[in-house]
Amino acid sequence: MRGSGIAKSDFKKYGGRENAVRTIVVIACVFSIVASAGADPLPSKPYVGVFADGEHSVASVSPALFSLFDIYVFFLPSEHGLMATEFRVIIPSNVYTSAVARNPLMPVLLGCPPPGESYLCALFGEGCCATDWVWTHHLTCLLTDAMPGVVEILPRRDGESVISAYTCEEGYPAEPVTILNALGINRDAVVAVELESWGAIKSLYR
Repeated sequence: MRGSGIAKSDFKKYGGRENAVRTIVVIACVFSIVASAGADPLPSKPYVGVFADGEHSVASVSPALFSLFDIYVFFLPSEHGLMATEFRVIIPSNVYTSAVARNPLMPVLLGCPPPGESYLCALFGEGCCATDWVWTHHLTCLLTDAMPGVVEILPRRDGESVISAYTCEEGYPAEPVTILNALGINRDAVVAVELESWGAIKSLYR
């Protein structure tokens, strides 16, 4: 997705200042993952986090100006699994998004807008279920100045208070998603859960 193709919100106040932001609305159904034998049990509620690596371990980044860096959106399903979800990615105005990729196991859907439009969608059919950490989207970005900022995950629509995860149980009931963090750019990550929970989640659910 080219930077100019990402829809811009008007303004978002963060840390005492208002910045123009780009908004990517994402609808994603994640693929089936078989948990390995002896793996830790899944938590009782789902989580989402933003990371700078494909191992969901780096929560802040200080890239050189005009060099590429990565942003991954990761979900940790609850014990009920994860079938689908929808959300927005809010990116600072000094971050140019050169490409957005879905997880390669997500098929292209008829009716979804092509890359470069204001939102992305991916949806798996009957029988798919995520039962472990899974990244849904990978953004390739470029920093245009050294101003610190954050990349946030928010509910898809203004006025909504939670992100919903649709489970693998019959009828695909929705569960509220707990946001783990905002990715820090030229600053520390903003941890959105209690520090004790952050440490426990990172250590237990690897």
